Amino acid sequence: LVPDLIELFPQSRTAVQTKIVEFFHKKELPDLIPQVKNELMFYQDLGPALVRKLVEYLNAFPPDSMDDMKEIFEEMSEGTNLELAGLAIRSLGVHSLIEDGRFFMDLYEKEGQGPSIKLAALQALGQYGSEQVIDFLEDLADNETEELLMRQTAIQSLGTIGADRSLPLLRRLLDSDDTFIRTSVLTALGSYSTEEIAPLYRTALRDSFWRVRLSVLQTLGKNPIPELEPMVLFIARNDPEVPVRTQAYRTLGIYGTPRVWETFRADVRAPRMAENYRLIMLELLIQNDFSQSKETLLAIIDEEWSKENSRVLDIIGRTLSVQNYPEALGIFDRFLSHPNIVIKIYGIRGIGNSRGTDFRERIEELTQDSQPPAIRMNARSALELLDDE
Repeated sequence: LVPDLIELFPQSRTAVQTKIVEFFHKKELPDLIPQVKNELMFYQDLGPALVRKLVEYLNAFPPDSMDDMKEIFEEMSEGTNLELAGLAIRSLGVHSLIEDGRFFMDLYEKEGQGPSIKLAALQALGQYGSEQVIDFLEDLADNETEELLMRQTAIQSLGTIGADRSLPLLRRLLDSDDTFIRTSVLTALGSYSTEEIAPLYRTALRDSFWRVRLSVLQTLGKNPIPELEPMVLFIARNDPEVPVRTQAYRTLGIYGTPRVWETFRADVRAPRMAENYRLIMLELLIQNDFSQSKETLLAIIDEEWSKENSRVLDIIGRTLSVQNYPEALGIFDRFLSHPNIVIKIYGIRGIGNSRGTDFRERIEELTQDSQPPAIRMNARSALELLDDE
């Protein structure tokens, strides 16, 4: 669909253009960049929501050159729409369209400057690593009289820069009485080497404030530290806070070690395991370790089969049906006989996506007029996929 959508984009209404940009963004396709840049040349004629989508798309997939957008972003940064102005300022930094970080420091210090512009300027400074910029950010981060959100943003930009000279300050700020400062520091430390931050994270995972533990787990979800895996496992099973345990299970999915999947297979069958954690583990097991976990999944399907509106059966069907799982064709075949129409649809979609040509006759039967419209529609879609084989 990419060529058709590219051709359709310039002549479409705002609502359609927005959906097209979202499609290319979600699919991580940079093919729309020339069209997006051309639209932004006339940003004054576009709605603010569409302009934001266009700029965010360019920021997510920076092209080789953005010099032709510098004047546009500078003009936008001086506009009356503060949200777009802030986005344009961050874009000037993301694409290195401003050579000297002094530009953003001056923006921040301008008399009467609004908070949204100041935050955008601080975020842009994270793209500059000069001594002058680091001095500015460190002074701000260490200033207890400064507004909390500004200090947090300065800390985040220091983390983006990742200069060794900032590490002592970040270590010291971990002793702050303000839990939000501690949380920001833990996120910022993700840019530093494992050897330097592992002991700090180990301590923070024992912090009495749950948001601090959550922050470490979120950071580990982006950059796992192997030696902390046992601690994350312990938190997933024992932490008293639901958001922390939820993130711990998701972080373990990023670790993805044999020990993690073995733990999940055991915990997902535990009698007292809360359903919300079971759903997370089931999704991750299917996506990452289906072959080894198939017997466990089959046992769970048996247990849940007769339960009305089973969320467990729903997550299994939904997760399996969207990808190509030839090993799951037997499961999809069984889903076709389930009384719940949604589970039946998962079976149809799964057979189509997994190219289960042996089940063509069963799918053809589901296109008959006697079937509900949703069943007929999904069956026809599945047959199209089978015909491509």
